[in-house]
Amino acid sequence: MEVGGRLFAAEEVVIQATDNDVGTFGEVNYFFSDDPDRFSLDKDTGLVMLIARLDYELIQRFTLTLIARDGGGEETTGRVRVNVLDVNDNVPTFQKDAYVGALRENEPSVTQLVRLRATDEDSPPNNQITYSIVNASAFGSYFDISVYEGYGVISVSRPLDYEQIANGLIYLTVMAKDAGNPPLNSTVPVTIEVFDENDNPPTFSKPAYFVSVVENIMAGATVLFLNATDLDRSREYGQESIIYSLEGSSRFRINARSGEITTTSLLDRETKSEYILIVRAVDGGVGHNQKTGIATVNITLLDINDNHPTWKDAPYYINLVEMTPPDSDVTTVVAVDPDLGENGTLVYSIQPPNKFYSLNSSTGKIRTTNVMLDRENPDPHEAELMRKIIVSVTDCGRPPLRATSSATVFVNLLDLNDNDPTFQNLPFVAEVLEGTPAGVSVYQVVAIDLDEGLNGLVTYRMQVGMPRMDFLINGSSGVVGTTAELDRERIAEYQLRVVASDAGTPTKSSTSTLTVRVLDVNDEKPTFFPAVYNVSVSEDVPREFRVVWLNCTDNDVGLNAELSYFITGGNVDGKFSVGYRDAIVRTVVSLDRETTASYTLVLEAIGSREPLRAPNGKKGVVRPVSPRCPCSSQEHPVQCLPRAQNNGPVGKRRTGTATVFVTVLDVNDNRPIFLQSSYEASVPEDIPEGHSIVQAGGRGPPGQVAGWGQAGPHSAPSAYTLGGIVAGRDGNRRGSSCCSGEGLSEQRGHGDVTFSRKAVERREPGPSEAQNRAAFTGRLAEAPLSGSKQAREE
Repeated sequence: MEVGGRLFAAEEVVIQATDNDVGTFGEVNYFFSDDPDRFSLDKDTGLVMLIARLDYELIQRFTLTLIARDGGGEETTGRVRVNVLDVNDNVPTFQKDAYVGALRENEPSVTQLVRLRATDEDSPPNNQITYSIVNASAFGSYFDISVYEGYGVISVSRPLDYEQIANGLIYLTVMAKDAGNPPLNSTVPVTIEVFDENDNPPTFSKPAYFVSVVENIMAGATVLFLNATDLDRSREYGQESIIYSLEGSSRFRINARSGEITTTSLLDRETKSEYILIVRAVDGGVGHNQKTGIATVNITLLDINDNHPTWKDAPYYINLVEMTPPDSDVTTVVAVDPDLGENGTLVYSIQPPNKFYSLNSSTGKIRTTNVMLDRENPDPHEAELMRKIIVSVTDCGRPPLRATSSATVFVNLLDLNDNDPTFQNLPFVAEVLEGTPAGVSVYQVVAIDLDEGLNGLVTYRMQVGMPRMDFLINGSSGVVGTTAELDRERIAEYQLRVVASDAGTPTKSSTSTLTVRVLDVNDEKPTFFPAVYNVSVSEDVPREFRVVWLNCTDNDVGLNAELSYFITGGNVDGKFSVGYRDAIVRTVVSLDRETTASYTLVLEAIGSREPLRAPNGKKGVVRPVSPRCPCSSQEHPVQCLPRAQNNGPVGKRRTGTATVFVTVLDVNDNRPIFLQSSYEASVPEDIPEGHSIVQAGGRGPPGQVAGWGQAGPHSAPSAYTLGGIVAGRDGNRRGSSCCSGEGLSEQRGHGDVTFSRKAVERREPGPSEAQNRAAFTGRLAEAPLSGSKQAREE
């Protein structure tokens, strides 16, 4: 089956399959083995229809595979081949949107100026193309087009004239037409560019130019404008293509496009008064095709005073001994000026003025003045003036010209030994810790000598006759070091006389004092004086009673001499405490002689002021431990000093020890106690006076017990000895005696005399407070501790 490329569903074909079976087995249905997108198939009739547009240029043939299936499932296949026939439905298409060709004027002929090609997707003969030029902006008859190897070739048959072509461009329109019926066509623009030939040289208006300029013309100033013309019209070879060049001197240049001649630097008539330059103008031609025009330019310089004086041999370096006498020759400065007459006459001057030197304005000779030259002058401004002379020079032209720079005369002042060494850091007080060993640097003495060389070389020494040479000074460096271990308690301060001398001739020297102050370190052991104290104190003294004040000294000074005191032994039951700073031993609780009659206290003085470390390792303030200390290691930021068994400190410290013997004096603070609650005795009425009646034993604290009795209201008092009853003067009566601790009372009964006894201790008076104070060694207990602020306030 063949179908036109533009046909749609109207095109159809019927496929017929036969089956010899009858009934449903003979019924045939039709199917595509695949699903073509441009055809449909009726399954009952086998009608194949076109349902989409066909394009010959895309697919020229379709092969459809059909399946015929009967009612029993038997099937067979068949093929339908559809050929697509072409129609002229495609326009010829050029490969480019536009074409460009080029040629030079006066070329006799060009066989292939432009090649162009168009294509047509139709099949022959619809795709056969012919070309033609349908329009031309100029010289249309000069162009032909032909077909060669499938291309349309544009050629020119006669020479073209560039000057008759606007902007040198010719515009053609070319049409491509196919062979269909009806034929289809398209057009494309073709631009032909015609290039100008270089047949005219650049030409100057004159062959030679003459000009005069002053020699002080500025660099870059215009000297002359040159202009050459070219009859060619194109940008490539015409006026716009001209390039200028200049030969003859580098002091001038010419603008390559505008022809402007300018100076490149300042001119000097004294160096050269006339310049002859050659100027060339070339067009845009290349090689032998390039055209050139030539002109000469003669430039004459007019003279003015344009030369500045210049220095000869500047800068100047001279040697001059300090203290040189006045009006001595120093040097002569020289400047030159190439100008003539007054323009070359020079005048010299010192600028800024220098009081140390004078200058001859005509000859340039420099001399010293009556101001003395001192190399060591401390004034920086004058020191610079002595060492640097700045000279200016001016010519006498109109206007006068000054040298572009001043000449500097550098004066090297040679040294004389006219200065003593000067100490920079003496007198001075240097501090050093005692115990510093030998060989340790203490201080570095620095002295300078303003002279130079050997005259300024300073050496150091100690002045002879020093009472004790515990120090040595390095002669070159000035470092003072120890020669022995320092002990502040032996010598607390040294006055060292240091001599600094130079190496000049004659030698000059200076002397100053270095004070070395030995700072104290805690190296001395506290000392009690005396080391043993004997103290007596009544047992009824109150708490916080001052028992004794200890005298302890430390040869250190300052904080190192502050002592802390502790009881480290003998403080049974903590009866005593000692002031942490004031060294006063006090009672903590009441004393009881009947319990402990004496104490041997061991006290320790610690000379270190460094805080002890608390048990947790943190630093804390050291406080004395007392029974009333409120702090604890967990709740209080201040850590108490840990206490040993006898309330002493822990840790290694420099300590001193003293022993205090405390004797507790007795007071009558205990009643007597009888051994029996009552005593009975029978005596004859004629018992002689003084006879022992009964032994009444009593018990009490150590002491004496006295007793007495009374036989009745009419009997005389009887005298008794300790522990017994004896008969009185009225001894003819019999009675019994009863003793108790309630006092003397009279009792009667059964005709017997009953004696009531009262035991009385013989009271010894205790020591007064004055007597206790007298027992202190040294000062009174309330006397202030030397150097202790706390004791002074107390």
